[in-house]
Amino acid sequence: MNWFHYRREQPDAVARLFCLPFAGGTALTYRHWVALAPAELEICPIQLPGRDNRLAEQPFLRMADLVEALADALTPYLDLPYGLFGHSMGARVAFELARALRAKGAPAPLHLFASGSRAPHIPSGRDDLHLMSDKALIEELRSMGGTPDDILDHAATMATLLPVVRADFEVLETYRFDGSDRIDCDITAFRGASDPCATREGTEAWASLTKGRFALKTFPGNHFFLMPHGRAILTETGTRLFRSLTVNA
Repeated sequence: MNWFHYRREQPDAVARLFCLPFAGGTALTYRHWVALAPAELEICPIQLPGRDNRLAEQPFLRMADLVEALADALTPYLDLPYGLFGHSMGARVAFELARALRAKGAPAPLHLFASGSRAPHIPSGRDDLHLMSDKALIEELRSMGGTPDDILDHAATMATLLPVVRADFEVLETYRFDGSDRIDCDITAFRGASDPCATREGTEAWASLTKGRFALKTFPGNHFFLMPHGRAILTETGTRLFRSLTVNA
């Protein structure tokens, strides 16, 4: 199974960054980061089942099953220091992945980057998206602003996309975390200034989940601020990851 779509081996890399997509998203989100990153940083965009080159595979429906499979897939690639980056759903998957890797006795991440996500113990107030009709779900996606209208209005494309989106929302909406466990690595949270899904208060709550340092950086934009500010976010991520590498050397 090709978990690391668009990954390019970097012989001079001293660290890796595993990048997890938002609900319904693909590894394509981080494809341009592969070319933009310095030679010392190997970008590993993660492709989840059920999309693009893994279209024939069934998407996961439960967080525990997803992170168990991810932990097994990542373990052979933890020979270098590494960070975990996730946007929206990907941030919560990254957090649970860090916990799963710890449980396996694998090397811990240097840094967790939580983008566009409230902390996992902060409820969203919504748990019904995966149960909506196709029409209602499409309108919800339209209101979120991350999917172009020409895709949302294309019936054949949405027939392929909606089962993946629905599965990812089921992963999120059936997931529960009580906030009682902290991870050892530093956490940096990124949010869009006008993002209703990741308020400042909800994003700052990530600070309670680390035994290390916490930082919050806000960018202009809504929930999908990642798209226009990708280069700046990658630069900030690389700087903080290498700083963590130096501190832990």
